[in-house]
Amino acid sequence: MNYDCGFMSVERRKKLQKNFARMFWIRAFLHIKIINSVLSLFYIHRGLSMAELLYVGLFWAVGNFLFEIPSSYLADKWGRKRTIILGIVVMAVSWAVFCSLKDFYGWL
Repeated sequence: MNYDCGFMSVERRKKLQKNFARMFWIRAFLHIKIINSVLSLFYIHRGLSMAELLYVGLFWAVGNFLFEIPSSYLADKWGRKRTIILGIVVMAVSWAVFCSLKDFYGWL
């Protein structure tokens, strides 16, 4: 087996190098801010006021802050790949909930 620096095979290093490009594009598409304007129009169409839009953004920021540390812990325990998959599942569920809400306070 061919080892580079005594720790990792050359094949493994090449496979890991591909992850940098993948993670760049995943983050780039997740952080496209044009979606925020579309979501704002969606929420306004659903009857939210501008103040309620501010609260939605605030809830997102607080949730993002609160779940950042536990996700780091889970990445250490379960591995990064499983934690990313869990994050994708949670994000899909949150999108489904947001799209099905009838007003700011929940389902009617």
